[in-house]
Amino acid sequence: MNTPDCITLSDDLTVKRGLLGRVAMVAVVISWGFNLGLIPWFGCYGVVWALFLVLSAVAAFMSRKTMFGKMAMGLLLLEAISYPILHGASMGPILSR
Repeated sequence: MNTPDCITLSDDLTVKRGLLGRVAMVAVVISWGFNLGLIPWFGCYGVVWALFLVLSAVAAFMSRKTMFGKMAMGLLLLEAISYPILHGASMGPILSR
């Protein structure tokens, strides 16, 4: 039996998931900015990048049934794969010392 309370709760959950999906997409785009070096270097750079990674991962997981959540998860996987490829060449001289 569907009561207006049940319908409202379901709609609220859908809206919250949609909002979390958008938050995940914004956070993953900023994280990609860090990964590609588009964001200038500043103090605590790595900590802020890690916070955006965690925020995007948690928000993407919580909104995994939405389009934005799925796209954010895909971009996070691509970022995890691309990090060693993009930064491996620059870390090579450091690691060979």
